[in-house]
Order: sequence, then structure tokens, then C-alpha cells
Amino acid sequence: MIVNAGSSSLKLNVLDDDLAVLADTDVEDWSGDTAPLDKLAQDAGADAVVHRVVHGGDEFAGAVVATTRWSASWSSSCRSRRCTSRGR
Repeated sequence: MIVNAGSSSLKLNVLDDDLAVLADTDVEDWSGDTAPLDKLAQDAGADAVVHRVVHGGDEFAGAVVATTRWSASWSSSCRSRRCTSRGR
């Protein structure tokens, strides 16, 4: 499942191995409830989730796998910028 989170909306897509769209949905006025993600992932049989983060700071200039190292770095960077889970 690919998650594209905006400041108040979500665009969700589930792809097959050939990158064909199996299922998709847009969630407007998203409040942080994970139910739409859970439902689409279960209904479409998603077995992995990808989330695009637009800016990786000075440390991450390209695509990375969200490892423990990435998470610690992102959390530290986010605290210094006062990020929130809603992206504001």
C-alpha cells in the first residue's frame, strides 16, 4: 500500500507486483484515525506499506528504508522543527 499524506487528507493505493492498481481510496478531512488504512490494506491484501516523506533533512537525500536508524534521526529532526503526525 502506498500512502500519500497531505496536511488533512490521505491518498491510498494498493499495487500488485506489476505496479497495477488493485485498490485505491482518498480520505478527505483525515483526522488521524487508522481505520481507512487498515480496511484498505485488509480488503486488498496489502503486505507492505510505503510512505513518502518529502524532506529527509541533511542526512537523507534520497530514498531510504524506514529502519530504526532512520526513525531515530527523523524523530530527532522532527522535534527540532516541531513536526506533528499531521505534517504541519
